[in-house]
Amino acid sequence: MRACIISSGILDWRRWREVTRHAAERAVPSKLQAQHGKAEQPASQRVTVEISTSFNREIGPAMSKHLTTIQAFVLTLCLAWTTSAARAAELDGITMPDHMVVDGTPLILNGMALRTASLLRVRVYVVGLYLQQPGHDTERIVGSSQVKLLHFVFLHDVSAAKARASWRNSLARNCPAPCRLRPDEVAQFLASIPAMRAGYTADVLFVPRRVDFIVNGRSLGQVTDPIFARVILLCYIGPQAKPAAVRNGVLGLR
Repeated sequence: MRACIISSGILDWRRWREVTRHAAERAVPSKLQAQHGKAEQPASQRVTVEISTSFNREIGPAMSKHLTTIQAFVLTLCLAWTTSAARAAELDGITMPDHMVVDGTPLILNGMALRTASLLRVRVYVVGLYLQQPGHDTERIVGSSQVKLLHFVFLHDVSAAKARASWRNSLARNCPAPCRLRPDEVAQFLASIPAMRAGYTADVLFVPRRVDFIVNGRSLGQVTDPIFARVILLCYIGPQAKPAAVRNGVLGLR
């Protein structure tokens, strides 16, 4: 399992492996289970997990010696998600669970979409929108305080320059006057965007008072300005979101 870094906390996976190894020697099961499934997904689709009762009872006390509160929070975000085939949605060969749990909050898959580029319709990524309360109304979703998650699975390489240009255009399109974002915050945000490779996963997690950006389990940082956070979400579900097929897909309108 890859190293996982979320803003101010780093989970020590070496200690994690040591604890689980000792637990296995005692014949204590360490299987992780999602709320509605048992089969573990590939590493490219890992985001989160709800830890099973046996894990909490047997391994949890031992691991608690090595984890601070922030590290425990990181753990809930970074462990593998799992699902059963009967409780999953599929689009263009990419499967996402119908339900998942993020830091104890149950989320439901609202919709999925395939992003293509150029006249050749190059497959760039599949994205799924998870909400606490599924819906199709943009303003109601954007204006709510519910936890929201955009989960991406990339199917094609995207250079950092192209990714940043796409974000720059989307931010400008979805923040017309009198909306205004601080130039220094936009510059810092754009500078943090890396190149994406086929097989990479990315997550944009909206929680009250911040937005977390995670690529392959590694934090790129946070946005705490509420206007900026709103505009980021509008880039995917707002009336000016492009392409419309992605907007309609994640909103469940198709």
